[in-house]
Amino acid sequence: MRLGRITRLTGAGVSGCRFYALQGSPLHASEHLPGPKQPVLEIIARSYPSELSAHNAVATDARSGHSAQRASFGKIEGACFQTNFYPKDHGQDWACAANKQRTEVVIHSVDTTGTFSTASILRSVLRRV
Repeated sequence: MRLGRITRLTGAGVSGCRFYALQGSPLHASEHLPGPKQPVLEIIARSYPSELSAHNAVATDARSGHSAQRASFGKIEGACFQTNFYPKDHGQDWACAANKQRTEVVIHSVDTTGTFSTASILRSVLRRV
């Protein structure tokens, strides 16, 4: 996927970033990439008062989607599920979520082919949390 720009997300207890596809190139037309206002990937980290509340947030996120499945990220257990991230994909996009202590990390992507790449990104992010 060709990335054109990144934005940061900040707020009370939340941080993250959104990655947007490169626009206006021949590659954009040949790949499954959204327009300039829709991110192709979103990484969100939220702080919670306890590890249990962060874990419960992961479970709530997984239940908000469909086709939820447990996912292992080393010693950390999480969930991957399909969600409506890019409206043109009609709820077929994948997201993965897990908590590391009091921090919940959620990855949303425009990947409709399966959880592998979204889970790989979450695994990498969890190593840095």
